[in-house]
Amino acid sequence: MKFPDTDFALVATSYVHEDGSSEIAAAGSRDFIDSTFRPILGMVRFNPAFVPSTPSNLTDYDNNFFSTVLHELTHALGFMYPLFEHYHPINSTTPYGNNALCSFTKYGRKFTFLVTPYCHLFAKKRFGVETFYGDNGAKCPSGIELEDQGSSSTAGSHLEKRVYNSEIMVGDDTLTKIPFFRYSDATLSILMDTGFYQINWANAQPLVFGHPESIDGKPIEGFAIDPPQKSFPEKYLFDLTNDVGFDYRSITAYYNKLILEEYIDCSNPFFQLYCGEARYAFYNPVKSPVISSDILADYQLTIYPELYCWNNTANLPGRLTDVPQYTNAGDLKIDDICGTYKCNNYESFDFTIKDADGKTITKTCSKKNINEEFNHTLKAHYNNTEYIITKTNYCPDPERFCRTMKLSYMNFNKDPFDPNTKVLEGYPQTPPEWTFDYSDLDKELKAEKKKLAIALGVTCGISVIVVVSIVLCCYFKKKKSQPYQQQSDQVEEDMVNNP
Repeated sequence: MKFPDTDFALVATSYVHEDGSSEIAAAGSRDFIDSTFRPILGMVRFNPAFVPSTPSNLTDYDNNFFSTVLHELTHALGFMYPLFEHYHPINSTTPYGNNALCSFTKYGRKFTFLVTPYCHLFAKKRFGVETFYGDNGAKCPSGIELEDQGSSSTAGSHLEKRVYNSEIMVGDDTLTKIPFFRYSDATLSILMDTGFYQINWANAQPLVFGHPESIDGKPIEGFAIDPPQKSFPEKYLFDLTNDVGFDYRSITAYYNKLILEEYIDCSNPFFQLYCGEARYAFYNPVKSPVISSDILADYQLTIYPELYCWNNTANLPGRLTDVPQYTNAGDLKIDDICGTYKCNNYESFDFTIKDADGKTITKTCSKKNINEEFNHTLKAHYNNTEYIITKTNYCPDPERFCRTMKLSYMNFNKDPFDPNTKVLEGYPQTPPEWTFDYSDLDKELKAEKKKLAIALGVTCGISVIVVVSIVLCCYFKKKKSQPYQQQSDQVEEDMVNNP
């Protein structure tokens, strides 16, 4: 199959699964330039059962389908474990080879990092360290940790969810119709390290989860490699007082991922890593009686995003009570669960929300009343029945809240790969503009040279994809949430098969 005068050719098809498969989309490549692994022919296959009836865009509230496709196409761009050793500088064809990855063991757990140049720069800015240290004198350049759990095709080819929760390239999906995932500089750094792309960073968003500017402007000590129970900021993990996520936008009343620690069956492969040396050294050092069945998040009690605030609205830390029991995430609907806010620098903010009677409630949270409690009622709907439920709220630190909301509702306005920039400080920079010259394409293909710039756009540029692999196919599986006893069948993951 030949496509003259073409940088990349993409063949799109649909495939009906008679067995009710939960596959949403699959992407892969069929040809590339041998010496550089530069892709020139790709394919994408869609399951029509999951194609929405209306167009889906990254900026829509229900952008789940778009995000899933974007996830798959990013794999096709070259985000795959088998290709890491072939990454190279953009001005050279010499691959990083064995130097692309670095591993060590710490707390009884194995860590693997992608330490190519842009990944290293990303990690230095995010975590504030030049080097990660393991046990027995082992060390690695700071880099981006890769997923260590899931199937052989999930592990190694995704971002570690424990550290990069809400990034579009973690190995699972929320399965709810909310705009939770974001295309961040974590993924951009990996794409740039392929050696094929220059990136328009203005179309990407900061990853709020663990961001050094989301709390007080300083890196979160230990966030990258220390036990989350001891290093994560307050309210990052679920507890009995809080149903609201790290971003003050994601909310849940859905708890089917919780497991009593005493009932864990260590003969179940699902808990193989948890039951090893890292059990109380890394995964559960405080010996919590409850852990999560989310293996990709290292069994941590991350708050499962079910409801979501958008259009510059938010929710405050706290708990939903009097909630009716329901089966599937997303079945419960709550009116006016999100409120508006106005930040007064980082000293205070005003939060306004409506209660179940339509009454407007305004609360000022300041440095002087952190953790002060206030309650209001809400209308909830499930199975054609209306319920009155209660939301208990706690005033968060206004600096953390306002920093988080700024990061959450913005795109980059300056180069995140400039070592001297901060997202929330300084003047905006002019984003790059790329011009495309196709005149020497035939010469490039014949000489097997590599010169390419792709502007990743939010609405269409990302759809101009480069599909990379060595005759590999990526599959993104989506399944409905199920009770824990069926959890081994529930893990939503990409599967990479060699045809």
